[in-house]
Amino acid sequence: MPEKEIDRKVAIILATDVVNYSKHMETNESETVKNLRACELILQRVIKKHDGRLFNSGGDSFFVEFPSAVEAVECAVAFQKDIKKRNSSDIITVPLEFRIGISMGDVIKEKENLLGDGVNIAARLEALAQTSGITISKNIYDLVKAKTSHQYNDLGIQKVKKNEFHAYDILLDPSQKRKLKTQKSNKPILAIAASFLVIAVFSYYFLFLPENENLTAKADQPSVIVSKIQNNSGDEKLNYISTGITNSIITALSSYSQLAVQSMNTTEYITKENISDKDLVSKYGIDYKIFGNFQVSGKKIRINFELINLNSNEIILSEKYDFNNNDFFQVQDEISKLILKELGVNLTMGSQATTWMNLLENLEQYQLFMEGRASWQLRNEAAYYRTEELWGKLISQLPENHPFVPGLKGWLKLLRVTLKMDNNPLETADEIIELSKLCSEFSPKLADCYSLRAFVEGMVLNNWSAAKLSADKIIEIGATGLDAMSVAATVFGNNGDWNKASSTYKKVLASTIHPPSFLSANYMRSLMELKQFDEAKIIAENLYSKDHITPEYKSLGLAVLIYVELKMNNIDLANDYFDILINLDPRLSETFIRKIWTNQNTEFVNDLVIRLNDLGL
Repeated sequence: MPEKEIDRKVAIILATDVVNYSKHMETNESETVKNLRACELILQRVIKKHDGRLFNSGGDSFFVEFPSAVEAVECAVAFQKDIKKRNSSDIITVPLEFRIGISMGDVIKEKENLLGDGVNIAARLEALAQTSGITISKNIYDLVKAKTSHQYNDLGIQKVKKNEFHAYDILLDPSQKRKLKTQKSNKPILAIAASFLVIAVFSYYFLFLPENENLTAKADQPSVIVSKIQNNSGDEKLNYISTGITNSIITALSSYSQLAVQSMNTTEYITKENISDKDLVSKYGIDYKIFGNFQVSGKKIRINFELINLNSNEIILSEKYDFNNNDFFQVQDEISKLILKELGVNLTMGSQATTWMNLLENLEQYQLFMEGRASWQLRNEAAYYRTEELWGKLISQLPENHPFVPGLKGWLKLLRVTLKMDNNPLETADEIIELSKLCSEFSPKLADCYSLRAFVEGMVLNNWSAAKLSADKIIEIGATGLDAMSVAATVFGNNGDWNKASSTYKKVLASTIHPPSFLSANYMRSLMELKQFDEAKIIAENLYSKDHITPEYKSLGLAVLIYVELKMNNIDLANDYFDILINLDPRLSETFIRKIWTNQNTEFVNDLVIRLNDLGL
């Protein structure tokens, strides 16, 4: 049966989050949480006054829909002014500051949530905004400039992901006026002209992890909720432990860009309303739940944790942690680190998360790494400087012979090259390779060193034979992490070794409980190149049938099913799949297909495009 038509509309979206929230939590967790709750109440009040609707929140971030651009702007201005006034009070021990971005764009309504370009651009504008500032898109500016009394600062064209957009600051204070470099199209140097396009596409899918198409959407992100840690001690005076541990875990998990972590508000709501696990899945789209309790024996406290797959009602992880009562505040980070590591291993990155965690000393360093990693994935100039700031802080805390020092420096240089911020990309590519070699000298078993080298050798220098040697090294050292293995598989495919690409994709898919759909899509492509149609059909059917897969990837699975059935001369079944495809996502295009399966115009990809065009896509 054809799926229900996607509910689309144009919406005004406001995105906001707290500046340096992780640092505040590290310094004074309880006061930070208390102040965040107070700021959230202010936000709720101004949202209501301006007819807005809060549709998504996670940790310190909030996404709001408005009926008009004017109301969104006035709400943002009022909120920033109220926060500034609150922060001026002498009684505020942890003053919190916010960034705000506002955009108008096409969104998809999924229950009460919104996802799509309108949400994504608002989030990018928020990342571009100054501390205590507001940055808006040009379409918002055009709607409000004659209807408001605010001063605006033209930032010119800014690059966000694959899109270029015109941005403006709202000047709440003359000191906020700034000048950002306008992103103009430049012809790449001839020697690497062909490589730049490949880099842009390749980095979207393989460097570390790809950024999700919808920041606030479930999409490929495992959706996690942390239940309020239960006090089984019988002593209500110890309830602070429940609150402290729950908040600490939520904050730590929020540093993972690959996890959609529900806020403390949501946790409190499901506890108050006694919402069942079944309803968490069916009504709220939650995939995983962390459940825990603590008991007291003398001066000893034992905390028990379980990670539950709500879809299968299976306990994936069960751990316990013992500590002295008076050590509680000192061990919160350790507990959060334990949970963070286990979630990383089980849900997102395989053993790579364990490797990274073991190479860093504390939760603060890990969060600096993860936050920088998430910023890197935005791939725009503002994000570059943010990544440089975060990783710079991390590097300053590490010894010179730590593998992350040359490794992170190499990834930063690579980002400059891909963003065309580097005047000597070929020379820089050589520098990156030397940094990757230094990285592997410091840690011969760290796969990220070799994936960095493989990336540069193949995608920048177009030296695929050298890239294959680096990819072979990733396999040789026994890497199982998602990132490095994905790079290796891609290099094998670009060398035409589809057998090795297929087996590598298969291994990396088996390493995580919740693999991102781009991996399934690329594994499916390698199977099609090998003409292993039965195996490819299984992957295609999984892509189409799983709830967490985005419409684009569901459509890609359907496209392969159509192709296979046509190959098998099952014309009626192919037409049935095509009808489903049109109803599911009429946006599927040749551009999207070639974007996903790039760099080689292989027989399969070309034939797929032709057949879909013949059917009328």
